[in-house]
This record gives sequence, C-alpha cells and structure tokens, in this order.
Amino acid sequence: MLSQFQIPFTCVLQVDVDEEETITKEESILALPTIKICGETIVGLPDEGTIRDAVVRALMNECFCI
Repeated sequence: MLSQFQIPFTCVLQVDVDEEETITKEESILALPTIKICGETIVGLPDEGTIRDAVVRALMNECFCI
C-alpha cells in the first residue's frame, strides 16, 4: 500500500511476527496488521486516506529516511 505514494521509502521494515518476536515486543505490536509511520501507529486495515494523511504528516515533519 505504501508503494502507491511514489515516495522512495528507505526505512521500511517488514516483520514476520512468527520469527521476529523480539522486534514485535520492542515495537509494542499488539495486533495485526500494524503500520508505523514515524511516530504514528495505525492498527488494522486502514483506508487509503488514513495512510495518505499519515504519510503527509511524516513528510511535513521530515522524519523519513529518504
């Protein structure tokens, strides 16, 4: 879904929760799917507007590693 926004994400981490239990505990991932965009956590299946808004806020705060 994030690839639709034409932004060169270089800090995307895809976690296999069955194999990466330590990361899920450190990141407080309590439900699936969980998407973290900078300081914002989105749980569940978000609509496109929710993702777009989070990406825009992240770009405005310059918190992406581009």
